[in-house]
Amino acid sequence: MKKYLLIAAVLAALMLVTPFLYFADAAPGCDARAAQPWVTGRGAAHHVEAFSNGPTCAHAVVTIIVRAANGVPLLSDSMPAAQVMIFARLKARSEVKAALKDWMTQNHLFKSSIDLPVWKKGDAAPSGGEFAFYPDESADRDFYEQVRAAKVPVFCYVQGMESLACSVLKDGGMSKIGLQTFPG
Repeated sequence: MKKYLLIAAVLAALMLVTPFLYFADAAPGCDARAAQPWVTGRGAAHHVEAFSNGPTCAHAVVTIIVRAANGVPLLSDSMPAAQVMIFARLKARSEVKAALKDWMTQNHLFKSSIDLPVWKKGDAAPSGGEFAFYPDESADRDFYEQVRAAKVPVFCYVQGMESLACSVLKDGGMSKIGLQTFPG
C-alpha cells in the first residue's frame, strides 16, 4: 500500500511541476514587436504593427495590424506562427523580430489596386498568370473592377505557406480584395 501511495505522490508532484518545466524551457518566450509607417500617398501615414507572442517561437501566435493615422485599427489578422511561411522554422526571438519587420514591408507587385490582375467579363476569376490571384468571396467582378479603377493603395502580407492576403484602402477603411498564390 505504501508503494502505491508513494507512486501517487510522485505522479501528483509531476503533474504540478510539468507546466513549469514546459515554460522553463521557453524562459525568454517569443514575445517580439515591430512597427513602421505605411505611407500610402493619401494623407497622413498609416501605421503597421506586428507582434508575436508565445512560450516558444514554435508555439507563438503572430499578429499584424494596420491602423489609420489616428490609431483606429483598419485591419488585423492573427495566426499560429508555424502556419506562416516566414515564421514557420524560426527558433529565436531575434529571428522572429526580423521576420516581423519583413512581414510588414510592402515589397510586392501591388502598389495600387490598378496593379491587380484584370478580371475580364465572362471569366470566373482574374487572370493571374503563373501566380494566380483569387478574389475574396465577398468581391464580385463589378466591385473588383471598380476597386482596380479607383487606383487605391493595396496592403499585402504573407498569410500562410503559399499566399499573400491583400486588402485595399478605400473610403477610410480596408477591405480584403483577395489573395495571390506563390510556389511554396
